[in-house]
Amino acid sequence: MQQHTKPVLFDTADIRVKNAVNRFLKSIYDFDTFLQKKQKKHLLLIQPFLPFRDSLVFTPEEQALYGYFKSHMNNPYQNQFMKSIYDSINNVAPRSMNIQNMTAVNTWKDWVLVDYCHFTRLANKKIADRLADYITRGGSIMIFKN
Repeated sequence: MQQHTKPVLFDTADIRVKNAVNRFLKSIYDFDTFLQKKQKKHLLLIQPFLPFRDSLVFTPEEQALYGYFKSHMNNPYQNQFMKSIYDSINNVAPRSMNIQNMTAVNTWKDWVLVDYCHFTRLANKKIADRLADYITRGGSIMIFKN
C-alpha cells in the first residue's frame, strides 16, 4: 500500500511572516550587540527544525516524526518563518561569531531529534562537545558548519 503524505508547506507571500522574520533578526542582532557592549561572552544558536534535516540520514524514529509533522503540524507560516531565519543566517556573512546556525546537526547520521526541534541524549552530548570546543578556542570558530 502506497502512503500519501503532504509536502512540507511554505507561505512565501504573507507579509506577517516577513515582518516576524525581520523582527526576530533585529532582536537577535540587537541582543548580540548589547552583550558585546557589556563585554559578556555569549553564543546565540539558531535551533534545528525537523523539516530541514537531511532525510537521507533520518533514523526510523525521525522518519515517523517527519510523517507525523507533515500530517499534523505542517504550518506554512511557521515553516516559512524558520526557513527564512535559516536562510538569512546562512546566506549573509556572519555579523558575529556569537550568532550561529546549527546546520551541521541536519546531517548527523545518528538519531538527533525526539520531536520537531528537541534533541536526543546522544545529540545533546555531541552539542555539548562542540560547545566545549567553542569555549576552549575563545569563541573563534563556527562549531555547527558542515
